[in-house]
Amino acid sequence: MKTLFSVLLPATADNNIHGMELPVYVFAALAVISTVRSCIHLLAPDGGAGSIAGMDLSVAGAGGIVFALALWRSAQLICALIQLTVVFRYRSLVPFMYSLLILETLLRTLVGQMVRLPARDRSHSRQLLSDVLYWERY
Repeated sequence: MKTLFSVLLPATADNNIHGMELPVYVFAALAVISTVRSCIHLLAPDGGAGSIAGMDLSVAGAGGIVFALALWRSAQLICALIQLTVVFRYRSLVPFMYSLLILETLLRTLVGQMVRLPARDRSHSRQLLSDVLYWERY
């Protein structure tokens, strides 16, 4: 029987799927979503801070907020490209990548609970859509 450590970090990183294929396909979809999401944020004039996240960018220092989010999204794009590389070349690392995704989501949730940002009024449906698509709380 394999240990959790050997499942998360196999001795050889190859393109063999050890187990069911469904988690690989779900991971591939998440990788594509992450790539598209990062590109949208990188191409948005405000980095998505106001137009997507609903942050009030009329405050002093808003340029710094947009800059910081652009840096974060560029790092997310790099992570998404790593995810796509795993999907197409190193599928045996999919369990490890899932653990990183779970850790990232838990840490973002923790930060979201610790730091509350003022946001513009948005309709309930837009807030729900944002929460579902971006797993963020503001």
